[in-house]
Amino acid sequence: DVRGETFTIVGVTPPGFTGVDLEVVDVWLPIETARYLFADSDTWRSHTGNWWLKTVARVPEGTSLAAAEAEAKRLHVNVHRDQIDQGRYFPVDRIHVTLASVIAARGPGASSESSVARWLLGVSLVVLLIACANVANLFLARGTRRRREVAVRLALGVSRGRL
Repeated sequence: DVRGETFTIVGVTPPGFTGVDLEVVDVWLPIETARYLFADSDTWRSHTGNWWLKTVARVPEGTSLAAAEAEAKRLHVNVHRDQIDQGRYFPVDRIHVTLASVIAARGPGASSESSVARWLLGVSLVVLLIACANVANLFLARGTRRRREVAVRLALGVSRGRL
């Protein structure tokens, strides 16, 4: 049940699957279900600025990039022929198809999220190493400072337990 509408479950993704983004996804719904979930559900069809809309398709093994791109362009033209003819939709030459792993961070080029994460990991490791070196230096300085005191106490016969 999503916003009062009942849908049939047609599949379950494996644990950890996030799609094309690295954010956690609670549910995947076909784009056609928008008419049931949103008041102005058909405005996305005529609006050309749908930057949020990403299409994911499973491509059969052995399909070339050129064939997948040609099929995507053919489908795009068939679905949006009226809007393309009126100049109200993305032109066909702006369609870009990338054959890659579903998760962007594992695709052909690293995503900005994974680049930032790697950079932060590197900086964190450097800070941790500096902190460890500082603590080791403090222990060394304390031991050097107390060296004479410990030697005198041992000479006077203090047991190691009391020292």
